[in-house]
Amino acid sequence: MTHSPLIRGYRPGDIGHITALHGKYYAEHWGLGPVFEAEVAVELAEFVLTLVENPNNRLWVAEMEGEILGSIAIAQMPDNPEIARVRWVILSPNAQGKGLGRQLVNTALDFCRTQPYQTVTLWTFKGLTAARRLYDEAGFELVESYEDTHWGKPFLYQKFMLSLVEKANSQPTKLQATY
Repeated sequence: MTHSPLIRGYRPGDIGHITALHGKYYAEHWGLGPVFEAEVAVELAEFVLTLVENPNNRLWVAEMEGEILGSIAIAQMPDNPEIARVRWVILSPNAQGKGLGRQLVNTALDFCRTQPYQTVTLWTFKGLTAARRLYDEAGFELVESYEDTHWGKPFLYQKFMLSLVEKANSQPTKLQATY
């Protein structure tokens, strides 16, 4: 019997699983080490503490048969409550290419449309082509880029933005999920 992935909210234990997915993927594919993984762990743990006090923040996990397959989060920008930031987008390699990333992005953007957000932003780096394709299909536009060695290697960091104001009077764009 084949089960479909479940997209659900945060549960205790998720911080470790999400951190492990990031640590393993970015070490294997991009050569990032403990500085990157520790930064994910610390920032994610701090974010989880805000989930109780700020209903505009949200974390989703994709799970199937008890295995954590991926995640996505929406964080309200502290200096501007009308801006949301997409964070901790990750899928395990065995879950990629099956539409689950689209489901996670759609879930996060649907949530943003029910909150006071006018703009959704995200930061990534050049070379994550599957993720970039998802962001492009969802309507995000590249607005800024710069090169840095924050994690000990040079990367071209990219900031993307999606305006929700333009789409407020029309039907939201849905990415097509395929399994």
